[in-house]
Amino acid sequence: MNRSPAKSNRKLPARIGVVLATVLGAGYIPLVPGTVGSAISVAGFILLRQFGGEPFIAFHVVAVALLALVGVWACSETEKSLGSRDPRQAILDEVVGQQVALMGLPY
Repeated sequence: MNRSPAKSNRKLPARIGVVLATVLGAGYIPLVPGTVGSAISVAGFILLRQFGGEPFIAFHVVAVALLALVGVWACSETEKSLGSRDPRQAILDEVVGQQVALMGLPY
C-alpha cells in the first residue's frame, strides 16, 4: 500500500501528542483516568515544591502556562487520532487544571 508523504510525516507528531495527552499512558487506566491525572498532578506539584527553586510561584506560573500550551496541541492531536471529541484518555487537561487550583496554596 502506497502512503502519501503527508500522512507518514504526520504520524510521529500525532503519536507524541497522544503520549503527552495521556500523560505517558496513564489516561488508559480503565475506571477513573481523570482522577489518576489529578493525583499525578498533585504528586508532581509536591516534587516540584520540594526540589524547585525560589521564587517558586514564578516558576510554577510559567511551567503551568507552558504545560497548558503543550496540552492544547497534544489533546487536539489525541482527538484526531482517537476520532472522538474530548476522549477520556486525554488527561493532560486535568493535570493542568489541578495545577491551576494548586496555585492558590500558600507558599
